[in-house]
Amino acid sequence: MTDLADEYIDFLNAASREELVELKGIGAKPAKYIIDLRETSPLKSLSDLEDWSLIQADSSHVQPGCKKDT
Repeated sequence: MTDLADEYIDFLNAASREELVELKGIGAKPAKYIIDLRETSPLKSLSDLEDWSLIQADSSHVQPGCKKDT
């Protein structure tokens, strides 16, 4: 895994609901889903997001700090 992917996984495992909702493509329901799932099984790789049905197989567009357009 790349450093960027590691950084993103670390962020998703620690981010508050508000921080998750600010990310492009993540709304209130997916943010709650991420928080609920990571309590029992923290993310280990981007493929975990696929397993949780949060992203498509092509995760090359995922970037930490990429916030919604305002």
